Amino acid sequence: MGRLPAPIRWDRTVTLRWRAVLNALGQDGCRASANFWAVSQAVSMRRLNISGANLSLMDYCTAGPQFASGGFIADSRVLLRSRTFIGYLLCYVVASWIIFTFAGGGPYVVVTQMGRTSAEYGAWFATSGLAYLVGNLCCVRFAPRRTIEQLIWFGLALQFGGAMLNVIWGLTGLNQNPAWLFLTHMIVMFGNAFVMSNGAAGALSIRPQAAGTASGMMGFLQMGLGSLCSQFGAWLGGHFATPVPLNIALVVLSCGCAAAMIFLVPRRKVVVTEEMIEKAEGEESGLL
Repeated sequence: MGRLPAPIRWDRTVTLRWRAVLNALGQDGCRASANFWAVSQAVSMRRLNISGANLSLMDYCTAGPQFASGGFIADSRVLLRSRTFIGYLLCYVVASWIIFTFAGGGPYVVVTQMGRTSAEYGAWFATSGLAYLVGNLCCVRFAPRRTIEQLIWFGLALQFGGAMLNVIWGLTGLNQNPAWLFLTHMIVMFGNAFVMSNGAAGALSIRPQAAGTASGMMGFLQMGLGSLCSQFGAWLGGHFATPVPLNIALVVLSCGCAAAMIFLVPRRKVVVTEEMIEKAEGEESGLL
């Protein structure tokens, strides 16, 4: 649609297939109460000047309320009915909370408990990012030959094993040295890369046409509740004299990831053929 000098109105909202509206000047709405953009499959509105009324995504004046494409809310309802989607979603989100929790408590452990400088902590913390990067690169190579579930369980094994090792080092007093703490945590982050990347892929694959909605839900839970995990990690690091409580929290979060996979994601037996491997490898970006 280009610029229109007169007010705009369309009825029969779900039978239209408008993809966008732009450069329109809306002067009046239905009964002078609203301007409507209630069309099926609509994706964008650009450069609109709406004056003298509100903007409504539902036509509530034509013979009572009329329904239109539900967008994010409708897709969310469909996705949340899928146990598999919820399983992948929780696995991905809880795995990301490991990063937030350790990032919140790590400075207290290294600076306050171990008496090291903040600069030294920053250098050691960089090893976590390096391990996560290497884990993602390795995942690219393994993905054509393994299913999403297999890669997630491989990552969970490393994630849980590394966290348990740090608990053991803490109980024996070994990880009062940053090298013991962070080099073992690199195992956690290497496995975390497998869990998060494949958990996200699994969640987005459940309903590809609603991938944007799935991504929005994942991002909200990851960042919104992840901030609370950072506060919790800071509390664990600041209120205890050893890293053990922080490491136990990482073990618990790893168990949460495993529980989501066990109880929500159905077990599937997929036979990977040479033809499937060749096709998958042909679609790689050439990063490695």
